[in-house]
Parts: sequence; structure tokens; C-alpha cells
Amino acid sequence: MSTVVLPPWVVAPTAYLIATTQRAAQAHLDQRLRSRGLNVSQLRMLAAIFRSPGTSNAALARAVAMTPQTTQALIARLEDLGLVERQGDPDHGRVLRTQLTAKGTAFWQWGQGQVKQTERQMIRNLSDGERKIFHELIWRVLGNVRSPTRMARTGQSKRATKSLPVDRARPTR
Repeated sequence: MSTVVLPPWVVAPTAYLIATTQRAAQAHLDQRLRSRGLNVSQLRMLAAIFRSPGTSNAALARAVAMTPQTTQALIARLEDLGLVERQGDPDHGRVLRTQLTAKGTAFWQWGQGQVKQTERQMIRNLSDGERKIFHELIWRVLGNVRSPTRMARTGQSKRATKSLPVDRARPTR
């Protein structure tokens, strides 16, 4: 009786591997953040507020791909922790503008260090060349599934469509 060896992409489809990697990285990062009482969703929200201070809850919800209700609850928790503050918009009475406090900025900066450490853990056994190729390939894959409009809007179209010679795309052992 002979044994059939299936190629890895048949046993574990690419989308499954990407999703599993993302979940494992998020679990690893969540564990690191728990030491300070944060989680990945809270760090994502702090990052969105850091990038666009004074943004409305509706815009933050879109930025972090959460429902407005979830965003509202998350911002309220961050406000209770003293990481963000909200002020009414003088031109729009019902709109609250959210900004990081000094403590929130410090937490965001610390969290970015945790993100970098998690990323280093993920790619620790790749050579510098393999890391570069992996990064370029991930951008290309992302470009294949993102809409051209979004890629252009986020400035990623050139990176995502950059092509690599096929023989460079296979890491050597």
C-alpha cells in the first residue's frame, strides 16, 4: 500500500493558513497586552484615535470595522480607564470627538512595542531575505483581494502589486 502525500496548499488552503496565523498572532498579542489590562480591540481603537485625533465615534467604528454600538462601549471603557477623553463638537451637538489622553498615548506607544515584539516572534526563524520576500508576497496577496479603490485610497496599490521573479518567491533551505 502506498501513501499519498498531498501538497500543503491542498491540506491547508492559503486563506485558512492566513486566518489561523492572524488568530494565533492576536492571541499572542492579547496575552502580552493583558499584563496592562488591555486587549487587541482596545489597542486597535487607541491606534485609530492616535492616527485621527478628534474623530467621531461613527468614523472610528468604520476605521476599526466594528459596529457603532461596540465602538461606543469600547470608547466608554477606554474613557473609564483614563486613556481617552471625549468632547462635544461645537458644530454638531450630538457628535462627540475622541482624543487620547497623555496616559492613552503612553499606553498606545507601549502597545506598539508589544505589536513589534509579536511580529518579531512570528518571523523569528526567517532570514532577512525570506522576511523581505514574505512581506512583498503578503502585500501582493492583499492586493489581489482588496478593491483597487481601497488600495489607492490607502496608498498601498504600488506595494501590493509589486511583482517578484518566481524563483525568488521560493525560500531556500
